[in-house]
Amino acid sequence: MKKIKFLIKSIFLIGLLYFVSQMITWQDGRLAFRDARLNEITQSLSSQFSPSQDTSARPSAETPAQTYLYNESRQVIEETFGEAINESANRYGLNWTSYHDDFRNFMMVMYDEHDIAQGIYTNQDTILIDDTLGIGSSKASVRNQMGTRQESLQRGSRRYRIDSDADYDLFLQDDQLITFFYDVHAEDTVTAIQIINRSLETRHANDFRQNQAAILSGLRTQLFELTNATRVKFGLSPLGFSEATSETAVKHSQDMAEHRYFDHIGLDGSTPFDRMQEDGISFTAAGENLAFGQASSIYAHQGLMNSEGHRATILNDEYQFLGIGIAIDTSEQPYYTTLYHRGSAS
Repeated sequence: MKKIKFLIKSIFLIGLLYFVSQMITWQDGRLAFRDARLNEITQSLSSQFSPSQDTSARPSAETPAQTYLYNESRQVIEETFGEAINESANRYGLNWTSYHDDFRNFMMVMYDEHDIAQGIYTNQDTILIDDTLGIGSSKASVRNQMGTRQESLQRGSRRYRIDSDADYDLFLQDDQLITFFYDVHAEDTVTAIQIINRSLETRHANDFRQNQAAILSGLRTQLFELTNATRVKFGLSPLGFSEATSETAVKHSQDMAEHRYFDHIGLDGSTPFDRMQEDGISFTAAGENLAFGQASSIYAHQGLMNSEGHRATILNDEYQFLGIGIAIDTSEQPYYTTLYHRGSAS
């Protein structure tokens, strides 16, 4: 079994991978810096993700009837949830297809070549497991009803241990791996659910060596949507995507990946806000989250929301725009920079 050890105090074993994170904020001329537990992911997106996009073809904001969608056809799912919003590549060699109404009733589905659902993810009240378990269920009720939790997960040739005190539980039910993610800030109630065909995990190999560009593009798409779906879930407005701020974030991720360091402060001594100002970005409040080493935007985002500092950045109602940057080093490890700010998008 592959073992993952602590490297420094800001590196933690979280779920299946270790990763590092930091956050830094700027508010009305005041700079605050702190290490934070967990991670963040990202890079540039396109304007198609703007919250103001046309919604005429989408379902209403009413929550669809709760159901169990694994192994359902695309036709049946879209009769309930409407047309797909986005498709983005993932590490399983397939795509996550997202459905939402301005990020309400958010769900991602992974279809096989026959358009049958082999993966489901949602952080909103759209599906039930065994007719009773869903968003808001307690950890105790999940463990009582689902039975023995998995203590490890096979991915390709590697087996990863899952700590008993992790902020999620993994269960095997028939051919399905079902993950319940818990919100540690809400008494360990279920905050998201993922269902994946077991064979997709067991055949999984390296995340980035195969189809790297498409997977990285998928990671940033998924993280952007996850971030906004979470904000809307908590009653906040979705963020607009900033191309200009993303360029700033990309350059910092590339610098960290090339020179193998991990810090808000660049090798030239610049802060995130120095870099934004140098690139001509106008802002009155801003925050940066950094992360390293996480291959799944879902696990990264759920872990991020269980970190007090990162959670506060994601749920800051003053921010208007999000810029995302990601780069990979020669060891196939990702460096993520995410910039939130209030001000101008360009």
